[in-house]
Amino acid sequence: MSGPATFALPARLDLPSAGPLAQELRAHFGGDLTLDAGAVSHLGTPGLQVLLAACTSWAASGHVLTIENAPPGLAEQLAQFGLGPEDLVTGSGGAAAGPSPAAAEAAPDAAGEAETADGDTTEEDQP
Repeated sequence: MSGPATFALPARLDLPSAGPLAQELRAHFGGDLTLDAGAVSHLGTPGLQVLLAACTSWAASGHVLTIENAPPGLAEQLAQFGLGPEDLVTGSGGAAAGPSPAAAEAAPDAAGEAETADGDTTEEDQP
């Protein structure tokens, strides 16, 4: 029995790469997948959104999504979003899909409120 499929992530996970990345990941959906992050040098919000959506989809399907060869810079860039590499893996490969508890606490909820460090909630500015 062979192991999970491996997909090499591009160097830049930004807006121009988000669409093609989503298509490539969809082509691998339905089985366990290892993302080789060895070449990643830039992580932008659109690329992160695609990775988080993939993580959610893999978790919901009961399959494992893992990351290998993550350079130190990737962890630093994820930290800027309040996440870590463990937030991009599912199943026996690591944590369940979704942001870390600290990131979830800091994120605005559906009503547009965010919890401050002292537990108070503040209303986000509405346009």
